[in-house]
Amino acid sequence: MHQMWQIIPALHSHVYWNRKARFLYETDTYDKWCLFVIEDGSFAYGIGEHEGEAASGSLVFCPPNVPFRRRTILPLSFHMFLFDWTWDAPVCAELQAGMDSDLLPAGRVEIRDRNRLRSVCAYLRSLPITSEPSVHFWKNHLLRDCWLMYCAEQHPAPLPTGKATEHPLMDQAALIIRQKAHEPLNLGAVSAALGLTPVQFTRKFHAAYQMTPMDYLITIRLNQACTLLRETDLTLDEIAERCGYQNGYYISRLFTQRLNITPSEFRRMNRI
Repeated sequence: MHQMWQIIPALHSHVYWNRKARFLYETDTYDKWCLFVIEDGSFAYGIGEHEGEAASGSLVFCPPNVPFRRRTILPLSFHMFLFDWTWDAPVCAELQAGMDSDLLPAGRVEIRDRNRLRSVCAYLRSLPITSEPSVHFWKNHLLRDCWLMYCAEQHPAPLPTGKATEHPLMDQAALIIRQKAHEPLNLGAVSAALGLTPVQFTRKFHAAYQMTPMDYLITIRLNQACTLLRETDLTLDEIAERCGYQNGYYISRLFTQRLNITPSEFRRMNRI
């Protein structure tokens, strides 16, 4: 299975609309992928089976040759991109066969890092309306930044694999943590089993993995929680129990602190 970040948008055109009161055509169809990046206002949309409303912080994707229905609710400021996807040749073959087509979004997705998205939009607004190659290059770069923001937020806590470090003892520690992460785990007991004090353990582990043992444990548990929120209907307390916590309060606090989102918001935005 290929990953989302292996598929990259290639810009065809970009236009910025400021406080658009209504669409000239409430339904339109494009021969390329279309993306609306919403800065302000809101609108109702329909794209195939996907329907809803989008506002500031939303990206709305429409595949080619699919009718894009839209109606403004509040005067809309947005960037409109037309683009194609680029990828490595093996990925292209699989996508054309329909194997990885679920990687490509349709309808609305949300960007949690609103400050960064606003910054990208400000850069786009500052660029002149011209066909100069240098301007096209920067607009293409900023389009890709929007896409990669979305990709990154779908995988909020990537883990080091625990392999090929120069610290065999810490590789052993990482393996213990991964194996026991989904049950109550005392990191002090792990350090003692390795013949280290907690301070020595933390220092050596950070040198090997660029994070503390506790951060490593939390990252594993958050990854598991994200998977369970996306793929199951378990309650937050049930998810907490499967991730090594006593109740949902700890999971909720970690999501807010580390991912800047609540578990319920994450589930709503990532369930299909």
